Amino acid sequence: MIGAYLVDLGSCFDLDTARTEAARLAVEELWSAVPDGADRFSVSGFLRMRSRVADELGPRVGASGVTLAAVSRLLEEADAGDEALALSVDAMYRSARDRAAKPFPSAPAVLAELSSRHRVGLVAVGTVDWRDLGISTDTVLVPRAMGLHRAEPVLVARAAGRLGCAVDELVVVAPEGSPLIGAATESGAQTLATGAGGIGNEKLT
Repeated sequence: MIGAYLVDLGSCFDLDTARTEAARLAVEELWSAVPDGADRFSVSGFLRMRSRVADELGPRVGASGVTLAAVSRLLEEADAGDEALALSVDAMYRSARDRAAKPFPSAPAVLAELSSRHRVGLVAVGTVDWRDLGISTDTVLVPRAMGLHRAEPVLVARAAGRLGCAVDELVVVAPEGSPLIGAATESGAQTLATGAGGIGNEKLT
């Protein structure tokens, strides 16, 4: 039985494209700040380092700390360790990513149709504005404001409580590999992992 849906904004917004644009701006900043930066840093290298850090340290540093840790490693490898610069580039990256993030074209219609049949909650990503989806929702959870991380099952339990259903009646929708999928599985919720194209490419009941 399905009682409600909890949808991660990462399944609604094209964050991969936004990350690439943000990485380009961050790398350009590194080029100007570090001697021979153009020879040391690239967009592909930045994104690879970010993915590696997410795999290694994600649960420890949280989503908001992954980019900072990745920039710090890149600077250390270039013998240009500078915490102030790392903080500046991290802030630039996250701000640029959130500005560049746009909803997948089909996401608003899919969510509107889903919310006509079920209670739907959203899980915030950074400062990406869920209102860009142009839909009403029953609740929005902001893990950082709750002192929680997506990997914690208690986030799923609280979402179920807000949405008025049992945890095992909650369907958690998030990008494949998201820590929220792991938290949902651990808590006993149902899961739907989205791939390229986000929620618009998935069959929802």
